[in-house]
Amino acid sequence: MHRNLTFLFISTWLCLLFAPSSICGQSVRPGDFHVGGGKIEQDPEKSPPVTKTGFVLVHAPGAISRFKANPSQVAHAFNTGLVKWSGKSSVPDAWKTLVKPGDRIGLRISTTGGSITSTHPSLVQTIVDGLKQAGIQPKDIIVWDKNPHHMMSAGYVPMQPDNQWQCKSTVEGSGWDPEVFYFQETVGRLIWGDHEFKGTVLPIIPPEGSVAAEDAPEAREQISNRSYFSKILTQEVDKVINLPTMTTHPGVGLQGCLSSLALGSIDNHRRFLDGTESSAQAIAEILQKEVIAEKTILHVMDGLIMQYAGGPAFDPNHAYSAGFILIGQDPVAIDSWCLQQIEYRREDTSVVAIGKKADHIKAAKAYGLGQHFQESLMTEVKLAP
Repeated sequence: MHRNLTFLFISTWLCLLFAPSSICGQSVRPGDFHVGGGKIEQDPEKSPPVTKTGFVLVHAPGAISRFKANPSQVAHAFNTGLVKWSGKSSVPDAWKTLVKPGDRIGLRISTTGGSITSTHPSLVQTIVDGLKQAGIQPKDIIVWDKNPHHMMSAGYVPMQPDNQWQCKSTVEGSGWDPEVFYFQETVGRLIWGDHEFKGTVLPIIPPEGSVAAEDAPEAREQISNRSYFSKILTQEVDKVINLPTMTTHPGVGLQGCLSSLALGSIDNHRRFLDGTESSAQAIAEILQKEVIAEKTILHVMDGLIMQYAGGPAFDPNHAYSAGFILIGQDPVAIDSWCLQQIEYRREDTSVVAIGKKADHIKAAKAYGLGQHFQESLMTEVKLAP
């Protein structure tokens, strides 16, 4: 009897000593959504309001099924997370910690994923409804992105109806602000839609015998080391709510809070999609600009679908209905958590790691734009399917 007890004690001790990522055989992977790797608040009903350096993770399996969102469940998930993040008792009171009547609010969405992996309209509508409850007039709400064609493919038609929230694009819409730009030595090739681009959408070769083709503005390569900011951002809104998606990107690794807001707010952005150190720093420097840094009040990660490879366009072979919504003011914490989850999923499915392509997250941390999620408070809210 004594020997059996001794053996049991030694076995239990060895299990705890040599298997820190498991509990006596039950695998608990560091960084899984229910563990996170950061400082976790396990009882959201009793937890204090989340600080600026923390975020709320809502896991709502019932909000998405077979890549189709359930609008009522999306609304419940987001509003539950927002109230928890704010520490208030109602949705209007939660929004009143961020906005006040008379504010012009811009909802910057991500629409490169088409109708499936772009920012979900049901999430946008939930936020619009909440802002209205907080006293924001519909005419003072602008839902926007850069490219009108991407917006329309995602279900957002740029328009400006009376007495309703506005839907706008920068290209073919409000345009670029010629007075506000980001300069970096790296030059980029201009295309149609960039502020300094001269010519038509497609090159037109002059008729034979007229101006030489190489002398036509459309035929000459146009380059610039300036990136101009959207007028929507610089002139038309006072505060910005950023709504990226949890998807990959071949140039920057993760098209999350940081890269989508920075590169979606400027033209001539393609020069920063090469994954180099200078491009990572450029993304951080763009986000440091007052026009973004002082106006952005909240990041809402639409992780209802995780596109862990093949993004930003929808690829059903590398996507699944995750049911995540992340809410907070620290884009570094949110993006670093999302990147870890995507890397785990890629590892499990034998997809090569993103690695240094997403080094803009590290650069943003170095520039003081936020903390890694392991250094911040993550409050988790689990909703029933």
